[in-house]
Amino acid sequence: PDGDFVFVIANGKAERRPVKTERVLQGDAIIKEGLKPGEQVAVDGILKLEDGTEVKVMDGQSKT
Repeated sequence: PDGDFVFVIANGKAERRPVKTERVLQGDAIIKEGLKPGEQVAVDGILKLEDGTEVKVMDGQSKT
């Protein structure tokens, strides 16, 4: 109901960011608006995140 969004990681915290998607295909989305190049987006554990939640960025091999 709130539209599409992602959690961007900024200064060690999750920041809920509204985005506009161009299309979604097989679980992958093309983001048309709302992100800047180089921003980190949470891809794991997002169901536990809220705006302002402290996060730790892990390498691609680790899971928490």
